Amino acid sequence: MTIPADEEETTPTYAFHLPVYKQGDDLVSLVESAKGDLKSALLVQATNYQEAAKLCERLSEFASELTVDGGAHHIIVDGPPELLEALEKRELLHCEPVD
Repeated sequence: MTIPADEEETTPTYAFHLPVYKQGDDLVSLVESAKGDLKSALLVQATNYQEAAKLCERLSEFASELTVDGGAHHIIVDGPPELLEALEKRELLHCEPVD
């Protein structure tokens, strides 16, 4: 028996979000937000990178059970459903809407 496409079960997609978009765009945006104060912008950028490092360190604890795929602006994580759900509850992963 074939299940119609609109009734197929879909698997949620989990994304790992880092506070980094594009290094140049990010910095220019921060300089603009700081009204040209480069030092303040660089310190905010440093904080963003420190937060990104902490997130990577936290997720690395589960690396043996996970796989990742990604592109320029996203990181998709796959693994055991129970682990993915637990990492979402810990706010390490974010469940993405399924189309």
